[in-house]
Amino acid sequence: MNEINRSDRYKLQNCIFGGVWPGPQKPSREQMLAMSFKRSIRETESFLIGATCDKPAQALVQNTPEPIAKLGCGRCEIPGVTVPSREAINHHIRVFPLSSKADNKAECRSNQNYDPIMTMDSPTEDQRKGYLGKYSLHNLYGGAMKKLLKLWFLEDFKRSNWSCFTKLTILSKTLSHYRYPSTTSRTPRPLVKFHRFKANELRLILLFAAPVFKHYLTSTIYKNYLLLVFALHLAESRSLRSEDIEDIQFLSNPRNTFLYEYPLLYTDHHNQQVMHSIDHVAQSVQNYGQLSNYSTYNFESVLGMLRATVHSTKHHAKEIANTTNLLRLTIRNTLADDFNNELKSTLEQIQNRLWLCDWLKDWTVEDFLHLAPSGEFYVWTARRPNYQNDRIWARSIEDIEKDQRYREMAKNQSCIGIFIVFTCKRLLWVIKDKGESWTDQYFRDIILTQNVFLFLKNEDNVIEPDEHLLQDNYVKFWGNDNWPGNSPDLNVAERIGSIFKDEVEKQMLSETWYNRYHVDTLKMHIENVLTSMKEDTELFETLLCSYPSRLRAVKTANGRHTDY
Repeated sequence: MNEINRSDRYKLQNCIFGGVWPGPQKPSREQMLAMSFKRSIRETESFLIGATCDKPAQALVQNTPEPIAKLGCGRCEIPGVTVPSREAINHHIRVFPLSSKADNKAECRSNQNYDPIMTMDSPTEDQRKGYLGKYSLHNLYGGAMKKLLKLWFLEDFKRSNWSCFTKLTILSKTLSHYRYPSTTSRTPRPLVKFHRFKANELRLILLFAAPVFKHYLTSTIYKNYLLLVFALHLAESRSLRSEDIEDIQFLSNPRNTFLYEYPLLYTDHHNQQVMHSIDHVAQSVQNYGQLSNYSTYNFESVLGMLRATVHSTKHHAKEIANTTNLLRLTIRNTLADDFNNELKSTLEQIQNRLWLCDWLKDWTVEDFLHLAPSGEFYVWTARRPNYQNDRIWARSIEDIEKDQRYREMAKNQSCIGIFIVFTCKRLLWVIKDKGESWTDQYFRDIILTQNVFLFLKNEDNVIEPDEHLLQDNYVKFWGNDNWPGNSPDLNVAERIGSIFKDEVEKQMLSETWYNRYHVDTLKMHIENVLTSMKEDTELFETLLCSYPSRLRAVKTANGRHTDY
């Protein structure tokens, strides 16, 4: 699988599913071992070179104890110590503090230790547990960062020196105005919902929100946290040098580093396995490259897609297997050279529309008020139907009105091009009536530079401009990678176009015969109609707030035609 290009590696046709476990709850360790090894290894001879796992799966594959148990680390043989879970409660948990003494360092798991143990007649339980494994992004962000947020913001710790419980609301509001990188596909939810964060949201908070935390964490806590941020930025770098590995190792050096300061700041009680694992980040990066090389995010995305296909109340495993085979067959056929290109394009558009629905599923109505939809239109002296959209989105020819199909056209009629963009506060338009072409240069130099950028930088035209609307180069665009083609029902600017076209047509039909087909008359009515709509905030807000229902309609239609 490592020989497949990374962009193709996680596509469904290239994924191999090891098994499906149907049942009311997660399988036990013994059941997983029976399913994973007894059946598969007897039928085929296989050799596991490497694996990307979360903590429980890593313990299962390596045959190590559970991560919270003695010798539970997948990379070293640190036994850990037990401490009371809470004061005055007879309950203990295992933690994994590091030792600064050179002769007390935990030995790494290796074949040098493992192979002799396998030849013993009766190795002890401690001796036969485990082999070397990787450290994944999911463990890091879903474990260590989530642990830090709990310490800072849970009410249980509000009396602790490190707590920021009373500042959670104001910090969440500040972060909501924070600008994440333009490559961010999903902005984290409000920080007050941190207990529900996915690992990818925790990653964004850890890597990019440090400047915000600086004003709310104590100086000592913030400096300790900054060491982790610095090291993980290096661990995720696309290019690594030997000096970077040394800097990452600074995480666990015996002097004033994150892991040695951590128990002093938060007590030994909170020095659990998810924090101890950070000690092995540098070694994982040195062995396998940057952390993104072995992230589990892509696998979870595929599993989420398959889970969404389950609709029956029983025989789930059979349904998943059948669905997987059907999807594989479909993908294989669509990739064939003789497959119909038009049908292939339509299927891709449907999948892109469904992807957009999933991408925006956590957005609230208020989030959509930050968008600035845009569109380009042509208005003719005698109105023409939009043939392309009629052909694609009309369910049948009967759905297109007869007069719209066969409307009589004036010969050599004039037309005017119009670009519009609107926010919940105001509408901007650019009229193209001098025969200019919609070239990339025209769009960049005239439409964007001279009009759109200035419009969106004016705070009178937008709400809270630092949140979703303005990013990096003043505007965060949804390009072809995000926006699905042939989706007029998802672009509310199309509705603005329909409204002003209807009104312009009404005004043109009220003119005398000569003026009805004159371009100056057309331009006059276009400007008058757009001016009257310029500050129709009720219309703008209604259209922007319609996005959740539009996305639900697309989802219900399985990506196909909707009535919007």
